[in-house]
Amino acid sequence: MLPDFGTYREDHPSDFYLAGDPELLSRADGVFVVEGYMLPVHTVLLKQRCGLFRSLSGHGCAAIGGAGIPLVYRDPSVGALDIIMTDQLPAGHPRSLEGFTRKRVAHFLRFLYHPSEVTAIDFHLPGAAKSLSACARLANALEVPQLLEVLDARMEETVDSHAPTLQRLMDWAAVAEECNLTRLWAKCVREMAVTLARGRKGVHPRATSQGNLLCGDLVGAAAAADGAKTAVHDVALLRDLTPRTQMAVMATLLASLRKVPGDPSSLVPPEDSLAAALPELVPAPDSPTSSEAMARS
Repeated sequence: MLPDFGTYREDHPSDFYLAGDPELLSRADGVFVVEGYMLPVHTVLLKQRCGLFRSLSGHGCAAIGGAGIPLVYRDPSVGALDIIMTDQLPAGHPRSLEGFTRKRVAHFLRFLYHPSEVTAIDFHLPGAAKSLSACARLANALEVPQLLEVLDARMEETVDSHAPTLQRLMDWAAVAEECNLTRLWAKCVREMAVTLARGRKGVHPRATSQGNLLCGDLVGAAAAADGAKTAVHDVALLRDLTPRTQMAVMATLLASLRKVPGDPSSLVPPEDSLAAALPELVPAPDSPTSSEAMARS
């Protein structure tokens, strides 16, 4: 029986997806190597469920080698196993696990071996949301469309609940864009716009649209202020998004503003407020120092 999601152990990552089954462990013929740990895998299953490995020929899944990367992982308890993927390879290599922790890889293997587990994960568990996004990236990279579809549905369901924080929405928007999950991306963009619009006194990365909606008692105080400085702060939270996603959030907010009846000039902060706040978002070029000015004179 698989252990509960909340009982993952860093010192025994394979138990998380193989349940410590000695027979499954004995039949493993390959490993994913992450952070110096060996995560045993079965190449038959990999070739069956991962398009990347089906396209490879040779023994097992054609173990990697060259560039100083060994072909096998040697362990006294299991002997020598083919290295299938490793974080020793640079990002961009099809067999690279760089940037993934063994916990995230163990989650991916759990979902790969047991796809129904995706629907069982508790979104509120620490790190659960980040595990979903990491698993989606791996599913996309290893060409596992069925698993990616299930992960996509789970993330969409969570976005629809208005529960994810702004930080999580930004993370998932990046994953959705990378993995071409158009509907998830659009939902994240919309929910980010709603979160920003409802955060009348400013938004924290852990804010949710649902939480901001409950701040109705602040509407009066917020209406009295122009909100330019808090808006600059909140927009700056989006700095790590791609330009495409940033523009999508802006377009969504603009479309919302255009639905408000009346003259929009009454809603836009006065130029004095903007002149004081906007430079903090896009700093002006540094003025030359006095020594530089003297050198040019």
